[in-house]
Amino acid sequence: MDFNKTSRRQFVQMAAGTALALRHGLLPAQPTTAEPTQAADSGRRAVAAIGDSTIRIEWDSSLQARILRVAGQHTTPMTAWGPADYLLRDDGQHIARFTLHAHDSPRAIEDANGPGTQLTLSGRSAEGIEKTVAVTLYARYPGFAVVRVAYRNGSASILSIRGWTQGDFLLLPSPAAPGFWSYSGATYEDRRDWVQPVTRGFTQDNFLGMEASDYGGGTP
Repeated sequence: MDFNKTSRRQFVQMAAGTALALRHGLLPAQPTTAEPTQAADSGRRAVAAIGDSTIRIEWDSSLQARILRVAGQHTTPMTAWGPADYLLRDDGQHIARFTLHAHDSPRAIEDANGPGTQLTLSGRSAEGIEKTVAVTLYARYPGFAVVRVAYRNGSASILSIRGWTQGDFLLLPSPAAPGFWSYSGATYEDRRDWVQPVTRGFTQDNFLGMEASDYGGGTP
């Protein structure tokens, strides 16, 4: 993609490919390296996965996940392995580790969004919390993953939950792009690109409004 000039249609396509790559920040950030040390990555392998022509999501035996970008026969990690969906207890502790105990193979579905592929996984935490993750990729929206996560208290104890986080992924640095970008989907008289690299001294109002002319400047 040419980041020097990104059309609105291109931006929507680009955003679709990173729809899951959002970070809530409740847990400490995961390592920002796609090549963890052998000791840290010992035994780490994907036991379940779903993907299309643009994106691939993998899970390990602890229901930790990572996202990969697909380009033909090649895949590139977009995130490191880490807990993506987890709970925050009232005592401030997280329930983030779930042992995978069941998953199916990706199956074909069809609903109001058209034909697609869906994968369902489930796991259980040491506290007895059961987590079910259902991920759907639709044929007409390549790279856009619809994720539903459900929790069930399978223990005999009452558990008070303060909050939950879903889709907690931290994008890895890319040598092909600056470390930070700004998206401001507003109209400007100079018709600047909505996506701008954030370099030293960068400043721009980011109000997501439509107050300037959409005809290149001035009043139509």
